[in-house]
Amino acid sequence: MLNEVFNWFKVNRLSLNCAKSKIFCFGTAHQLKKCDSLVVECDGVQLEQDSSYKYLGVMVDSKLSFKDNAEYIYIYIIPSQLTTVVTSDPIARPYSI
Repeated sequence: MLNEVFNWFKVNRLSLNCAKSKIFCFGTAHQLKKCDSLVVECDGVQLEQDSSYKYLGVMVDSKLSFKDNAEYIYIYIIPSQLTTVVTSDPIARPYSI
């Protein structure tokens, strides 16, 4: 199946950067156990397997629980937004949450 994908890329004059490509499996815990032994090679390079992936600003994890996305928002997005709100208003006083 993957050979067909690679051939499609070649026929359509597209290239796949194997150094930046990774494997991402998602499903139930039982299905994910099958994925642990999965080995995929691209031009002789074994692709690394990830348990979460950031796509269009949304962190997707292998169980589709979006726990990683919630943590990402809590750690990175919310503090930067609070700083912007507090510092952009000249009347507002700094406060802690």
